Amino acid sequence: MEDHIWTTRPGHLSAPWITWIVFLNELDSTLEKQGVEVLQIHAESAPGQFEVVLGHSKDLMKIADNILTTRQTIRALATKNNFQVEFTPKPSTHAAGNGQHVHVSCEKKQNSFMAGVLAHLPSLCAVVAASCSSYDRLKPGCWAGSFLVWAEENKEAPIRLCENGMHFECKTVDNTCNPYLAIGCLIAAGVSGVKQNQILPPKADVIEASYEAAPNLKVLPQSLSMALDELKKDTVLEQALGRGLFHSFLAVKRRRVLDFESDRGGERALLNKRL
Repeated sequence: MEDHIWTTRPGHLSAPWITWIVFLNELDSTLEKQGVEVLQIHAESAPGQFEVVLGHSKDLMKIADNILTTRQTIRALATKNNFQVEFTPKPSTHAAGNGQHVHVSCEKKQNSFMAGVLAHLPSLCAVVAASCSSYDRLKPGCWAGSFLVWAEENKEAPIRLCENGMHFECKTVDNTCNPYLAIGCLIAAGVSGVKQNQILPPKADVIEASYEAAPNLKVLPQSLSMALDELKKDTVLEQALGRGLFHSFLAVKRRRVLDFESDRGGERALLNKRL
């Protein structure tokens, strides 16, 4: 990993730092051999939690391909090294969750693109945070976004403008999504904002750490069921997905909600097998 910026921040790790260095070096070299560009690997706030930052591309299919390749490679190397790996949105109630943040840069009309994403974010949640467990992460104080706002360099905002406006980040996305559908719907929402020349609302300067402290802020869906209700009304995303896939997606996710309500622990076990 000599060509990449990386850190293990030993104070946050749950195993000897040399163990993680060996694993991360192998992960980096294996991804490189598969043609996946890695910009950075660094430890996150939870014990044993890491973020892998992939290279940007204008080829949206390649981005989604690389996401799946990276996830499968991490899983395979973890098995090889007798590690347990978890991609679920909120493995612990006492530590930060796992996201799959998407960064977008626009050559022009970025504000209108952001406005489109923000306007459709309640319905986008059903696609980008696609499990019942996802909504344990989309809460105040979890650095994933819970209010319908955007901000500059604020980790509590679901839409965060980064690096002096060079690009923005959608933080609501997690690993339970289908990256092809998630990226496609995210782009469709943004393009709708550009086509309609939507005006980006004022940024949020302060984002409170509880719903009660911010009664005037609009709240993102607090469950997959609520997000599906929003998605059902969204004609832009229906057109992006196509009528058949749109209604099939709604039906499958409604069934997932019913399964979750009858067996709340079962979804996490299922996600750990599939992700």
